[in-house]
Amino acid sequence: MNIIKKLISVIVTLFLVLSLLSGCDSVNDNAVIYFEAPLKASTLDPQVASNDTELLIIRNMFEGLMRVDENGEIVPAVATEYTVTDNVYTFYISDTAMWNDGQPVTAGDFVFALRRAVDPKTKSPYAGKLRSVLNAEQIMSGQVSPERLGVVAKSPSTLVITLSENDSDFLYKLTTAVCMPCREDFFNECKGQYGLSKNHIMANGSYNLTKWNTEDFAVRLHRNDKYYGNFTASNSAVFISYKPDKDNFEKLSKSSVDIAFIEAPKMDELNAAGLKTAQYQNVLWVMEMGEVYSYDLRRALYLTFDRSNYAGDLGIGYNVAYSFFPDSMLNEKLDYVGMEEYDLTESKKLYNTALSQYTGQRLPSTKLYYFNDTNMTRPISNIVGHWQKELGAYINTKPCDSIDEVKLALSNGECAIAVYPITITDKDPSVLAYQLGYDFSKTSVKQLPEVQRNILGDKKLMPLAFENSVAAYSKDIVDFNFTIGNGLIDFAYVTKK
Repeated sequence: MNIIKKLISVIVTLFLVLSLLSGCDSVNDNAVIYFEAPLKASTLDPQVASNDTELLIIRNMFEGLMRVDENGEIVPAVATEYTVTDNVYTFYISDTAMWNDGQPVTAGDFVFALRRAVDPKTKSPYAGKLRSVLNAEQIMSGQVSPERLGVVAKSPSTLVITLSENDSDFLYKLTTAVCMPCREDFFNECKGQYGLSKNHIMANGSYNLTKWNTEDFAVRLHRNDKYYGNFTASNSAVFISYKPDKDNFEKLSKSSVDIAFIEAPKMDELNAAGLKTAQYQNVLWVMEMGEVYSYDLRRALYLTFDRSNYAGDLGIGYNVAYSFFPDSMLNEKLDYVGMEEYDLTESKKLYNTALSQYTGQRLPSTKLYYFNDTNMTRPISNIVGHWQKELGAYINTKPCDSIDEVKLALSNGECAIAVYPITITDKDPSVLAYQLGYDFSKTSVKQLPEVQRNILGDKKLMPLAFENSVAAYSKDIVDFNFTIGNGLIDFAYVTKK
């Protein structure tokens, strides 16, 4: 009888073990994730990076004091814990936090990084995130030196950051690229090349950079074997490519890539093909008028700007923008704030007066360049058609294959009007305000209604539409999460069969 009981016990045990093993087969921790990037990366220096691909790679190579976990919660990372007293944050650095060469990450690495970020010489695009830190405003305006920043290393493992005012989003900001650590001795050894090649970058996050081909863009990230934090990668590597000459839908269908960004109108097609999707609103389309048009001429065109003329032509995943700032980053809507109402009578009067100032009473330029997105072609045509019908303003449109081409044409006077998308890379409104060219000396970014009024004031920029970005991923991807608020992917949380 005892023999039978033992035999049954062994069989049950074997069954449980086999069940566990079969469950493990569903996720392969040695899998390689193939990702098609939306843009090339020119730098991996966290303090100066700006485009989506740069920020995404940095998110995976670096780890800050805090990190956004797979549930969207802000949790300690390099810092094991922290305390807050009267706007003074004290962080305690983990003794297991290391750079990929085995050297420890110290409080001093964060002091050096944050001073670099606010130093005007660095020209950090996201330095504005640190405005709440003591003396940051004065440093960024050149009044005092970066050494006066309210960031102090009390010891190699204790960092104290003093704010000049309460900042409810401060812990979130510490998860973003501009706040990633930078080791001063390594930075100096790079002699101006920091972040520009594989040999001039040091990682402390879930992944290590093992390849970076800057010409035919290709990046390889492998699981960092010197990372001992709480977010070890769930896969062995991420291979990142950028091949704009090939369609992302085709790449996904042929399993050439696991994850890629797709135009929102293709969602039904994607789902029919058995692919999975996740979407978020992170693109703002704007119209910008150049200095070649006078203020009165810009205002005349602005006053005949009727969003109902193109609202019905926006495709799936596109919505009319009544503000520069999406609702997801606001406590209260800014719809129509700072916008003048449609006024055809005033517009015609201004238009004729403005034309009289030009030779031959003709427009100095009749060219509008736009980024070639088929979903925006019809709306742009309707806007231009309305100007022609109501004002007699004949504007010729030209599609361009790159955003840089559109912006360059506007800046050098080749065209008078430009339409292009701006990728919203962060939920912090100050970042979007910076992308829109907002002059922070005018008012605090916290006064968002006033910020929008100032941006709209010179009649150069107008919001047209918001676009949803869609990340499509293959059936082999088991778990996939965007970072809440900006769509950047933390590959440490991505699992694959």
